[in-house]
Amino acid sequence: MRAKYSDKIIVGGEWSGFDDSKASWGLNRHIAARCGQTFADTSNLWHKYFSSDDPPPFVMVETWNDHEEGTSIEDGIPTCSSQGTEPLSK
Repeated sequence: MRAKYSDKIIVGGEWSGFDDSKASWGLNRHIAARCGQTFADTSNLWHKYFSSDDPPPFVMVETWNDHEEGTSIEDGIPTCSSQGTEPLSK
């Protein structure tokens, strides 16, 4: 991106999951939250393309602002520890 679009601002993205099956307009698309691991994975994806000493200047937490899609961040990131499973790894 930096080489091809050097005049553009790079913005990374991270999200907790997605499920539009309850939305009237939904197409039954799913990205499982995986006990918070999806958020952790997308939060760290930039390491694949950038060095640690030169991270992207901006990151957007993508919630799509729809509780019915399971993308909200306001409620927190589920760790599943209350379900007896291992909590989100750090």
